[in-house]
Amino acid sequence: MLCFVHYAIGPQDMIAAAFTRLKGDGTGFTLLGVYHVEPQCSAYPFSFPFGDTPDHWRLGEHFSLTEDSVFWFNFFPEQPYLFEKTFAVWALFQMLQLTGRGENNQLVAFDGRESLIAQGVSDFVLVNLTRFTSLPGFSTPRTKPANILSRSIPTTPGTACC
Repeated sequence: MLCFVHYAIGPQDMIAAAFTRLKGDGTGFTLLGVYHVEPQCSAYPFSFPFGDTPDHWRLGEHFSLTEDSVFWFNFFPEQPYLFEKTFAVWALFQMLQLTGRGENNQLVAFDGRESLIAQGVSDFVLVNLTRFTSLPGFSTPRTKPANILSRSIPTTPGTACC
């Protein structure tokens, strides 16, 4: 599966123009929407996807994008307490003191149905974009939080890996 994240940073009219251009592109995106970063539920959001990220457990050290980095995108349809659940799980990820783990993320929320096109999939109201250190860094820390994630946040339909 291919996933594309296009960033349009600027005034609302610039963002709307980028959305309109992509919508008229004719490429037939399965999901196209305008989302904004939820900073209170994003760890080092401005380091995602390519920037250096501080290691808050090893002060002075940082994570960098490497050839081993893994990106994981979670797509969430509307459901009760979704923001609170994703916040709790991401807080658990940030408590892990492993050298290989989720380094940074952007939890993004959609800006309204007029800026959302979903073809053959649910309307995804939240998307979590995460960079992990490596495949072992991706799979190792998931052992504990994944149990909480599967109980708290139904991931069917809609969890996808890119």
